Amino acid sequence: MTTTPTSRGYFLYILIACLLFCLIIVLFSRENAPVLFKNGQSQFFKTTSKLCPKQTLLNGIIYETAKGAMTYGEILQQVYEPFGYEYDEVEGKNCTPNSILFPLKYKNIQCSKVFPDWMDVQLRSNITADTKVPPPKEIKESEKDLYLLNGFARLRSRYINEIPANLPKRILEPWTTDVIKAYFGYYDNSNWGVLPYSGECAAAFFALKHFKPTGLTGMVIGSQTPWVEAIALYHGAAKVITAEYAPLTIQHPQLDYVHPIEMVKNWEKYAGMDFVVSFSSIEHSGLARYGDPPDPIGDLRELSKIFCLLKQGGLLYIGLPSGPDTVEYNVHR
Repeated sequence: MTTTPTSRGYFLYILIACLLFCLIIVLFSRENAPVLFKNGQSQFFKTTSKLCPKQTLLNGIIYETAKGAMTYGEILQQVYEPFGYEYDEVEGKNCTPNSILFPLKYKNIQCSKVFPDWMDVQLRSNITADTKVPPPKEIKESEKDLYLLNGFARLRSRYINEIPANLPKRILEPWTTDVIKAYFGYYDNSNWGVLPYSGECAAAFFALKHFKPTGLTGMVIGSQTPWVEAIALYHGAAKVITAEYAPLTIQHPQLDYVHPIEMVKNWEKYAGMDFVVSFSSIEHSGLARYGDPPDPIGDLRELSKIFCLLKQGGLLYIGLPSGPDTVEYNVHR
């Protein structure tokens, strides 16, 4: 469900996402989830430990929300906890940047439940990628709290209908060997300007350069042009499968395609991925813009699906927009 420059234009908000893309490259596994470290040791910080005081950064960091200024601790209690997350109290424990800023730990994810639950949401929806039923233009009043994180996120209105059945077929050119070779040429010459997100694509390139997927098999979540897939192959990936609502024509021996619904139906076939890449896709999940089912927690469900698809110790490369929490319905979060 990746946006294209012709449909969305050039958004400055994704610039910050590129910086995050370089930072949020994490080992993602049953024992080690991104940001939600369970072993208590950050992979990015090496510091001398000391005991945390009673007043920690949980209460010292202030965020502006739709409800006004709130401490990090208050947000943990009123947003993360109600949405199924647990977090460690850090007072009296060894103080590291990880324990203070990333105390979250996800509740046990039952993969056998994640995919059927997603399919139930899909079956209740009349929105699919194969029909021309338009996405809803407004959030149901009964679902606003879920969409807006219990009122902590702002709501703005903006509407785009990019359900694949409505897209001109010329937009989706076949993914051929020559197309991938052309992308390789761009990367050889750092020619970022011709890519869908221009210079922001460099963030993905250097993330995969630093954490090379050499010889690995992975999945891209949401992609209508193969610039990410080409980056993975450029850095040595053996095979890349793309999960995308728009119908893709694949004519490259190292690439493959699966529709998200088919992937959910046969998720065990795709489990055990060495890596997953998602750039400007997760924030669209659940907003129906691309033919996905309307779902207040669609982005969280998508991350749970990724968790279940990755093998233990797998790599997650993720690029997300950053800023004051906002849902711009139905465009992005």
